[in-house]
Amino acid sequence: MKVLPYSLATDGSNDNGLLKMNLLTVRIYDVNHGKMTTSLLDKSHSTRGTANEVFEAIDSCMTSHHIPWENCVAVGIDNTNVNVGKHNSIMTRVKAKNDTVYFSGCQCHVVHNTSARAASTLTSLTGFDLEDLMVDVFYWFNYSTKRKAVLAEYAEFCDQEYKKILKYVSTRWLSLEQAITRVLKQYVSLRSYFLSEDDEGQLRFQRLKRAFSNPMTEVYLLFYQSALQIFINLNLFLQRQGPLIGSVSSSLKRFLRLLACKFISPQSVKAASTFKELLDVQKHREGNIV
Repeated sequence: MKVLPYSLATDGSNDNGLLKMNLLTVRIYDVNHGKMTTSLLDKSHSTRGTANEVFEAIDSCMTSHHIPWENCVAVGIDNTNVNVGKHNSIMTRVKAKNDTVYFSGCQCHVVHNTSARAASTLTSLTGFDLEDLMVDVFYWFNYSTKRKAVLAEYAEFCDQEYKKILKYVSTRWLSLEQAITRVLKQYVSLRSYFLSEDDEGQLRFQRLKRAFSNPMTEVYLLFYQSALQIFINLNLFLQRQGPLIGSVSSSLKRFLRLLACKFISPQSVKAASTFKELLDVQKHREGNIV
């Protein structure tokens, strides 16, 4: 790092304690092994997680090892204002040291936020809150061996295989689709359970009973399971271990075109030569009218 180009990546732990842990990793070309390698360079703790506090920890590490910022070619970081804001961010501080550093935002965050925003809009239109349902189902069974045993009996009666309900975590990109699929695999058992059991004293149980009484619940779950696949496939690709620099651009373009096909005719998507043309809403409306 003192004599050759390198790139950095940093991220912080979740805010669930008094201290936030910030890990700093470095990616270099290892001349001894003839390949790119990623290693942990430093670990620091912060109390507020401000841009200045995190950057000072990074800069202190670089200074202590006599590593010049001039050799830094890129920094990988997520897309919050603290990290990549135009003013008073980690990015502005790094660029003050070396204004040629390329900042790579986390595309996984962008893809996740896109699907989350779409889901939020659907919830406001339909009143069906998928995330609340997944959380309620998980926590209803999670701490009760008795409830799990009763559900297993319903599964046997419905000729289904009992499977543990998976936990959905909003900050884990790939957990929602897995949780939905697990519920759908034993949907008949779950529906029988909540329509047959009686626990009126529990508000969570009443919410779940209303949800599984509604025939549209299964329809919504099947819709989400199908709609999420395009986002899941791209996120899985972006999280691969191997080098992706030569494939990221084409994969993101393919993702956008596949997503556009959900709203625009495939012929129009194929005919669009640029993304600006593809996103011309008025043009596509006129085309649909014709």
